[in-house]
Amino acid sequence: QSSDYDTRGDATAQVIDTYLVDGATSTLQTHQIFTNRSFDSGHNVVNQLVLTYADLTGATFLDAQEIRSTNFYSSGVAQDQKIVTYSDASKTSIIGAKEIVNSNVSSNGNVGTSVITSYSTASIASSGTGDITLDPLKALSKQTVNNTSFDKYGNALTQTILSEFYTVGTGFAFSEYKVISGNTYDIHSRLTYSEVRNFSDAAGTSFRDLQVINYLQYVDSKTIWNQYLNPQAARRGNASISIVSRYNSASQVLSSMIDQTITTTLSFDNQGNALTQTQDKYVNFGSDYKGVKISHSDITNSDYNTRGDAGTQTIATYLVDGTVSTLQT
Repeated sequence: QSSDYDTRGDATAQVIDTYLVDGATSTLQTHQIFTNRSFDSGHNVVNQLVLTYADLTGATFLDAQEIRSTNFYSSGVAQDQKIVTYSDASKTSIIGAKEIVNSNVSSNGNVGTSVITSYSTASIASSGTGDITLDPLKALSKQTVNNTSFDKYGNALTQTILSEFYTVGTGFAFSEYKVISGNTYDIHSRLTYSEVRNFSDAAGTSFRDLQVINYLQYVDSKTIWNQYLNPQAARRGNASISIVSRYNSASQVLSSMIDQTITTTLSFDNQGNALTQTQDKYVNFGSDYKGVKISHSDITNSDYNTRGDAGTQTIATYLVDGTVSTLQT
């Protein structure tokens, strides 16, 4: 739904509801309200506010983003984009800031190279509606993504990712380097298969390991099942329930299961970070897939920084023998 058109025919207000469609079932993904403050000569939005909700009534707020985009390619992709994300609609709490620089962009909009730099904070002129300024000394990390091939829908098939972290006084330093190939996607453009080769150097000469990912199942004899019940946490990839099962065979049948760890997050903060969690480990699985619990942990996280890292964590671990739990640490 678009409204409030200016004299050039550009909509300064938009509401977009996005649904995931599986057969006859449509599931709301996001309800977004766009305020488009200004446009360039090609009708591209250069100054924008986006409010995102998990429901149509606006009862469950996810985040607010101030976005500034410049130097558009003919395909409509911005060469430079600055994004500041807030945890509240009033824009009082910044939870992330980043700059995305795109290059090697094809005529159909496929981006060959993206450099994404994250910052702990940002400043915005004109009471939060003007230009975004990012302080180089407040940088946190940088990712350089090179996409070398795409499918017909624009999904990357092969790519490399160089990750770096920033330290004041020394600048950016190497963190990890990945070479990703064999990507396949479902009809919703969700990744279903990928081969990730990890290296210990930025040149990609010191091979460390290979991880083959098949949807959410890892053929290195591990499966991960996640359930997302909290909208804010889900938007940041934090599951309410996560079940990790390990096997001693790539067939991953019941008889080859080694153990299973179930992590349940009982509460999240307003940014979707886990506050209180429990973790239970099981072994010796019967035909009913029920195992024997051998350990239990109570986890409390607090003092999160802007990157979503917990500054303080308390873990109480118990050894479980039948109905008896004995504190270990």
